[in-house]
Amino acid sequence: MSEILNKIITVSSVETSDKKTVIKDQDGKKFNVWHTKKDGTPSKASVTMQQYGVKAGSTVEISYTEEDFVADGKQLKSKRVMSFAPTTGNPAPKNIVGDTGHLPQPDTHGEILGTSGILQAMLAGGVIQEVDEPAIRKALAATRLVRLIVSGQETSFANSLRPAPQQQSEEEINVEDIPFR
Repeated sequence: MSEILNKIITVSSVETSDKKTVIKDQDGKKFNVWHTKKDGTPSKASVTMQQYGVKAGSTVEISYTEEDFVADGKQLKSKRVMSFAPTTGNPAPKNIVGDTGHLPQPDTHGEILGTSGILQAMLAGGVIQEVDEPAIRKALAATRLVRLIVSGQETSFANSLRPAPQQQSEEEINVEDIPFR
């Protein structure tokens, strides 16, 4: 089976026929949404497309597969949408979760533990109600951001977290440093 890819798109056009709907993203790339599965039942992509009211102008996250094929002597890729999901339209920063469109996977045992800890804290604090794909993305991004800060590779965000310099207490102030007139 083909690898499932994820991508946030803004739909620029929708063309519907008897068997499928073809949507174009903001870059003009086409994605196929088959209305039914091979057994004749409605496809998840078609159901979620209707559920979220996907139309031209919608910003959604899609899960899709790519398959290579040859037509008229040209090597082409067919992109078949598996499902749609609502999104804020703001993907996580590319330097943290990668820009491949894939659901990021923890690289190390430490990332697995960190992500798990963050998810548990988010659940306990009421930030999320269930562990779903967006929550996993956020937790993994937070884990990777912490790793980058600790390793010194990410400084702009780390510097914004530094506390403001504290005022000196009266005992620490050297009276000789105060100019008198």
